[in-house]
Amino acid sequence: MVAKTFSGNCRISSTCKILNVAWSSYYYHPVESKEEEVIIAVKESFTESHSTYGTPRIRADLKD
Repeated sequence: MVAKTFSGNCRISSTCKILNVAWSSYYYHPVESKEEEVIIAVKESFTESHSTYGTPRIRADLKD
């Protein structure tokens, strides 16, 4: 196995061992949540309705 270096000074494996974290944590890239997109869409729908839409109308608007 070839050890990769981090900033040319330390091996990633050594750094992870010292910090007591798994190697996979170093390579982990979080997936963005779609929850924020939904919240923004709900707020836009409510704002565009001049604050008159309730849950049923917003749900119908988002389905369209």
